[in-house]
Amino acid sequence: MKYSTLNFYEESGFMGDEQYFYLNNPSFYHDNFGKSIILTGCQPWTLYEHTLYRGDHICIYPSSTQNCEPGFFPEPKDFGYLGNKISSVRMGCFSEKVFKGIGVPANSTRIFTPKQL
Repeated sequence: MKYSTLNFYEESGFMGDEQYFYLNNPSFYHDNFGKSIILTGCQPWTLYEHTLYRGDHICIYPSSTQNCEPGFFPEPKDFGYLGNKISSVRMGCFSEKVFKGIGVPANSTRIFTPKQL
């Protein structure tokens, strides 16, 4: 079994301060955070603009839910319009706006552009 986790980074390209979640979280330690994300495990997560799971929200998925391969979101554009605006997260998908993470093939440094589902 692979655990579902979310790692949010202050800057694009997985740089800067990090906030890490493995459970639902109604508020971030630093509000309006996240310009890049790494999602591990098999589960999708819902990202919310405001605390307590309110406001605009989107779902993000790992690159493969069958093989539980991580999803990489290196730029805010890779997960829609919520870059640097995320304030709470919940495991599961509770939005019709869905984004799938980039999969990185073994021994590869190539970056692929994710597509909105």
